[in-house]
Amino acid sequence: MSPSPNVLSVQTPDKVSEIAVLDGRQNRVATGLGALRAELPAGLYKVRVRVGSATSEQLVSLDQDRVISFKTEELKFPTPVPLMGTSRSHEYHMQAALDASDSKPVKLGEGATLLIFSRDWTPGETAAGAPMAGLTLHDAAGSQMLKLEDVADVRRQGDVSAGSLISVVPGAYRLRLTLPDKTASERIIIGVPQWQTQIFMLMRDYGEERRADLAGGAILMSKGAFDPSGKAERVAVLARYALTQDRKIADAVYQELLQLKFQDPILGLLAAHLLLRDEPEKRDIRKEVLTNVRAMLGAEHPDVRALELGDPGAAEKSKEHSFRWPPMLRASWDLITAASVALTVKVPKRSIAASIMSLVLPTAPWLTWQAGEQRAAILKRAQQQKMAALAEFVHGHGIAAGLGRGISGTAGAPVAESLEVGAAEDPTATLPGMASILSKSFGAPSEGTEPRATGTTARVDLGADVKTELTRSLGVTGSALNAMLAKL
Repeated sequence: MSPSPNVLSVQTPDKVSEIAVLDGRQNRVATGLGALRAELPAGLYKVRVRVGSATSEQLVSLDQDRVISFKTEELKFPTPVPLMGTSRSHEYHMQAALDASDSKPVKLGEGATLLIFSRDWTPGETAAGAPMAGLTLHDAAGSQMLKLEDVADVRRQGDVSAGSLISVVPGAYRLRLTLPDKTASERIIIGVPQWQTQIFMLMRDYGEERRADLAGGAILMSKGAFDPSGKAERVAVLARYALTQDRKIADAVYQELLQLKFQDPILGLLAAHLLLRDEPEKRDIRKEVLTNVRAMLGAEHPDVRALELGDPGAAEKSKEHSFRWPPMLRASWDLITAASVALTVKVPKRSIAASIMSLVLPTAPWLTWQAGEQRAAILKRAQQQKMAALAEFVHGHGIAAGLGRGISGTAGAPVAESLEVGAAEDPTATLPGMASILSKSFGAPSEGTEPRATGTTARVDLGADVKTELTRSLGVTGSALNAMLAKL
């Protein structure tokens, strides 16, 4: 006769904590989010809790009913946002961010505010440097409005930090980071009426220089000043991590969102993306989230409109979807490019969204792209890299003949035409490993596949699923992908 089971109860500080119970053979015997109650046979178990990238474990002998608890101090995770209970935060950074958020803004317009905050962190609290070096704010067309180093409140107590609050007309703005070698990258920041859009960055090494990590900067939104102890801010950080690392916490994020009464619309966007990715059948819940977020951000916000493409009725409404601004989240951009394969989603040729298409960098969760003064050279190099990666993919998988035409220095139409990029102004650095990104998405070519001979004419015919994944991997729309394929 089997012994009666005992009850194991696990308590954690966050509803989005991932709990796993492992037996002596390392098999998962129970899982949960936030809290767990499981009836298990007597024995020795390991309880593992994960919060973001932080993990903590406890061994428990289940010879009777047991309750074990994990505390915030055991599960400190890194984040560029200076929050309490995280692993890379100092109290003076929290205070500096709060002060900057509540300061008199630099006035470039009225209606919305942007908080730009950059800081360094070291174990010995000895970081000096210039947190705002190379950071500039540009309008939607790319014209520089502000050199942030000139207006930031720099604090050198311990690890250095710098913050600046800017009052702007609601709309889209570009935040650019330029490195000493003149390479640069950008991302979009959208000012929303009566909201403060906040971006927090940690510094990192770029060769021998140390500057803000623009691509890794986290965005939050608030009606008032930044709150370093805020629950919504903490959940938003964990939701961003889940979106990037494919963690399945959509339902827990949604429950937190309801309890927090949609305090931060960024958290709402992240919840909608997680629900769409992990629990697409929960359409009514996703619709509720999106309705609330739309009320806060406005119907024209590009991330809101991108999420609308996940609606089953999007095909009938496709004519309404025209994207002039790129979204803030890479997942939103992926929805736009994927939908463009099957729907008539428009990215006007001379819009900001079109101008960055061939320059999108493989970053997540935020959409970033190359930028810089040498636009023509940067654009040509980025286009050639994407075209070459596509050619290598098609060759390697034996899809068609006639490759090589239209690629850097070979016969055929210029690469720029195939990407349908209108007048833009941007970027620099090289696109890291586009071919390897395609390999990760589709797998390596089958053994024995021989590249087809070049110089002959053949139509590259891919299925809709492959085209959709290619648009995500390359960061281009369906029409741009079709034009690229036509040049092969």
